[in-house]
Amino acid sequence: MVSSFRLIQPAAQQPLPAGAIGESAHPRASSVKLGKRIHSVAQACRNCRQNKVKCDGRRPQCGTCVSKLRSCRYESKVNQPRRAALKSRLEALERLFTTLQAKPTQDANLLLQQIRSSDDIDALLDLEDETSPPSLNGSINTSSGISSLSTPTAGSASEEQSVRSSPSRSQSTVSSSLQATDVSNDADQKASIHSSTPASRELSMDMSRSLVSLVIPSATTTQSAVDSFFNSSGRLFHVFSREQILRYHEDVFVNDGCTVPNQKTAICCLAAVAAVGVQYNSDDFDVGTDAVFYDVARHFFENLVEEQPLDAIKACTMLAMYNMMNKATVSLAYIDIGLSMSKRHSLNDKLYHHPSLSPEEWIDYRRTWRTLIWLSSTLGYIKGGHISFREMVPLVEVELDHSCEVSHIVQTEMTKISLLNAEILRMHLSSKEMTCQAIDAIDKDLQDWHDLLPSQMHLPNLCRQDLPVEARRSILATHLLYLGTRMLLYRRIASQFVWPSPTDDESIVARESYEEYLLSHADQAITAARQSSRILGLLQAEKGIFKKCWLIIFQSYTSCVVLLHCVAQKQIHQFPRSSWEDDLAQARMCLDVLSFCSTLDSSKHAVADNARTVSES
Repeated sequence: MVSSFRLIQPAAQQPLPAGAIGESAHPRASSVKLGKRIHSVAQACRNCRQNKVKCDGRRPQCGTCVSKLRSCRYESKVNQPRRAALKSRLEALERLFTTLQAKPTQDANLLLQQIRSSDDIDALLDLEDETSPPSLNGSINTSSGISSLSTPTAGSASEEQSVRSSPSRSQSTVSSSLQATDVSNDADQKASIHSSTPASRELSMDMSRSLVSLVIPSATTTQSAVDSFFNSSGRLFHVFSREQILRYHEDVFVNDGCTVPNQKTAICCLAAVAAVGVQYNSDDFDVGTDAVFYDVARHFFENLVEEQPLDAIKACTMLAMYNMMNKATVSLAYIDIGLSMSKRHSLNDKLYHHPSLSPEEWIDYRRTWRTLIWLSSTLGYIKGGHISFREMVPLVEVELDHSCEVSHIVQTEMTKISLLNAEILRMHLSSKEMTCQAIDAIDKDLQDWHDLLPSQMHLPNLCRQDLPVEARRSILATHLLYLGTRMLLYRRIASQFVWPSPTDDESIVARESYEEYLLSHADQAITAARQSSRILGLLQAEKGIFKKCWLIIFQSYTSCVVLLHCVAQKQIHQFPRSSWEDDLAQARMCLDVLSFCSTLDSSKHAVADNARTVSES
């Protein structure tokens, strides 16, 4: 059967361009070349070439690197051929090598240490281009007060490390010089071993290891950072006592007989506390000091986990707190690690006693676990998900043997109210509508917490002379948390009340009953805002407000908005001036606190501007 479809004819032969005739004898030469579809750039950046991705060639950063949030660097300058760029790079490397040969031994060792610890070799080459030969004094920051811990050499008979004074380097060099990894590959190492004598190999190994040093700020700077932590933070965060940190400080800077493992764990704990301490009073320290402490603590954290796992939970708490103050999400990872280790060691069981620890030591580690729970509830994060924040409240109860100590009571009550606050926030985010039964349950939990509050924490009892300043400020912060929880519940009810709802008879009845809840909680919220403003005024008068405390920032902002709304309503309905004048003054107090905290970063400044806009309107 013959097909009815027309046969496909071959393509017509296109005439060759005049310049292509006789150009090539290859069969493909007879076809016309297609136009170039891919837009080429003069030079791609190094990252795009290594990853074999498209680069748009924009300078100083290409679009691909900007979108992927990575550094972008070109091997040559604009309009410079790549061959010329490689030649200049080779010349810079030769000058650097010549400098290493010509410098005295000590200066050459310092320069080699800087090369090994640098994350970007091109930065060193740029430095060589500017200063040839390079000046070590010009490339190294000579601020005194850095102590370096050298690793022991292979041929050393002693296994101890000593702390000695050395010049300070730039921040990037200081933070990266803690990495004690070899930069040469296995093939180079084998070739070097086979081509050298045993004596030279041993000398080379010793010299190489002596160049790897661990650098932390001076003893004076470290002590100032530690004092800043204990003087500025609340007792809730004192997972390490002053005595413990003092012993660690002596092991690092004074005690020459401290063993290597003990010195590593001491540095981790000391640096973790110091990093948070710098955060509280950053104006008193050089820029980047907190990051140096944090990098040192991270570097030795693995040693602490292996040697002292329970103290590693304390270090986890400090590292999580540092990242929370920097608004870094890695804080969740440290909290997760700390809670996992706490569960492994049964710290969540208040009836359990560790067989190798005294009751006082065990209770001290339990306090660390409660601090982790507080941080977890503050972030609205709980490990697992099979248990709610509300179910965690009985687990954090203080031990019977220490039920009379103010510090333990304050920490326990502060953790409990924080868990209740997190539960309200979870319900607010998980459900579109909060039923009257849920509101009653939350209100009962808050009222029970307030009714069962120990007498030592009642506001009228804070004037006692025997009450430490730290405990007094922690109690005030606990009451701020409770008052903030009251206002959070009111805000949830008010926001739900203004949402559009069905107009049937059943919905109208439910809305009328919901209006009664709104009115009753509105009175409680306004009272809570007034009390919060007075507490903030007390803390400000005592200079007990720190710019990075988000509890203070959130509470002052919320109280200010609630009070200003109350003032506006009274003015609209023509209430006498005497009825809202005091509320306006309290709102201005909250604005002053916000303005004080907003000088540190842009996010707090935006919060203060928002509140100021509401006040002026």
